[in-house]
Amino acid sequence: MTRTEPALSAFRYLITDMDGVLWRGRDPLPGLVEFFQFLRRHGIRFVCATNNASALPGKLAERLQGWGADVQPEEIVTSSIATADYLADTLPAGARLYVVGMEGLRVPLLQKGFEIAEEHVSAVVAGIDWQLTYEHLKRAVLNIRAGAKFIGTNGDRTFPSSEGIIPGAGAILAA
Repeated sequence: MTRTEPALSAFRYLITDMDGVLWRGRDPLPGLVEFFQFLRRHGIRFVCATNNASALPGKLAERLQGWGADVQPEEIVTSSIATADYLADTLPAGARLYVVGMEGLRVPLLQKGFEIAEEHVSAVVAGIDWQLTYEHLKRAVLNIRAGAKFIGTNGDRTFPSSEGIIPGAGAILAA
C-alpha cells in the first residue's frame, strides 16, 4: 500500500471489482483488509462491483466481513442487480421470465416484481449457475426460439476460482 497511498488518497470515489481482485475462490488476496481501512481512513467512498450473478450483496458483504474487511451490503452492486434494473426499465411490470441462474439472480428479479416461469416468457435471463443442467439449457433455447428476449448478466468466458480458471457465465451464454 505504501507506494500507492499518495495516488489513491486523492481519489474521492472508487469502483473496484471483486472476483480475482479482492479474492480468488475462497481466499482473500493480500492487503484486502488494509485496502478497505485505507479507503475509510481517507474518506474515499467506494462500491464493490461484480459481474458474478451467483450471490446476493448481503452474502458477499458477510464474506468480506469474515475476513475483517469493513464492507456493507449497500456498498456492493452485482450484475444481477444491474440486470434487474435494466429489465424493470424495458419490460412491463410483472413480466414472466425464465431464469438460468442462482439465488443471486433470482432474488433481485423477484424484488423488481417479475414472475419466474418455465414457458410463455418475455425474456430468458442467464447468469452463472453452478448446477446447470441440459434441461435448463433446453428450456432456455425453446423459450428464445418462441420469441423471448435473451439477456445475459455477463459474457465472461472464464471465472477465477481457487482451483484455477474455470468456465464463466459467458460459457453458459454461448451454449
